[in-house]
Amino acid sequence: MGVNMSYGLRRIGIIGAGKAATLHAEALRQLRSHDVELVGFACLDPTTDRAKAFGDNFDCAAMSVAELARCCEALVVAVPAKACLGVAQEVAVEMEQSLRAVLVETPSATTLDELDQLSSINALGNGVMVGANLLHTKPVQRFVSEMREMDTHHVQLSVTAPSRDESGVLMQLGCGFFPILTEAIGSNVEDVMTTRFATSGGQEVGSVDVGIDVEIRFGNGKFATANLKFNDGVAVASLEAASSTRVVRLVFWPVPTLELDGVSVSLPADELCGFREQMLALVEVALSPGLDVARSSLQLAIAAAMSARTGEEVELAEVPTDTSAGEAFSSN
Repeated sequence: MGVNMSYGLRRIGIIGAGKAATLHAEALRQLRSHDVELVGFACLDPTTDRAKAFGDNFDCAAMSVAELARCCEALVVAVPAKACLGVAQEVAVEMEQSLRAVLVETPSATTLDELDQLSSINALGNGVMVGANLLHTKPVQRFVSEMREMDTHHVQLSVTAPSRDESGVLMQLGCGFFPILTEAIGSNVEDVMTTRFATSGGQEVGSVDVGIDVEIRFGNGKFATANLKFNDGVAVASLEAASSTRVVRLVFWPVPTLELDGVSVSLPADELCGFREQMLALVEVALSPGLDVARSSLQLAIAAAMSARTGEEVELAEVPTDTSAGEAFSSN
């Protein structure tokens, strides 16, 4: 699959220098044969060893956000959710006509109000794409196709991973995998019920969720459960669906693989887990999924946190727009 250079974007910048930024940069490196160039990167402190290593590894210069916005055709925003809105606002102020598209990693905000502000920045217009790399892989796309044809009685998302930050499992893991679950079900979430949860410090203020089980009801009448937890072992993630006649199972790490009725399906291996295809979509200005996906995932995470606190079912329509998942755990 090549880039149609009649409308393909060539000059790309990355804001961030962490793990997600590195994966995006690796994907861009694979697109150099299409004349796609990583112009530079921006980060909070370009003097750190991590930032210097990023620049050396990908042979690109550290710049300010403003400089990147002025000289690039597309930007990748790979920063923590709490910093995303501020970065996007700075991009909007400095944006030149040459900047046509922005990819924002998910979670893209900590509250729905922040996300709405992000979507209303006029300079970004409709040129915003949400980072959901796994949706661009063949195994996930085949799983979605298979599941849409099934009358499921069992859908289970299970994700276990070492904690990398203090955002909690709902933000770090849930917001990354909820888009796949919602896409496979083919309907919006109606309500959620948290049946088990654990925090890093009991009921202490500032504690984060480290383990949670959630029952999810969708508008089309289907149900799913999600089990998310941190541990000190190997990361494991899967999504399984079953009907009376078929079982389909996705394993996400280390690379996405698909099983149909216990038999592995031969599909092209994707060591970058969809990041290359996602970057191709960006440079071809095929900007899907959009911010609506980020909003529904964040809304689901906050609703699950509210249910964990109250012990009751929470409808997504009840989720406050000014509250984060962390605040929902500790609200009175």
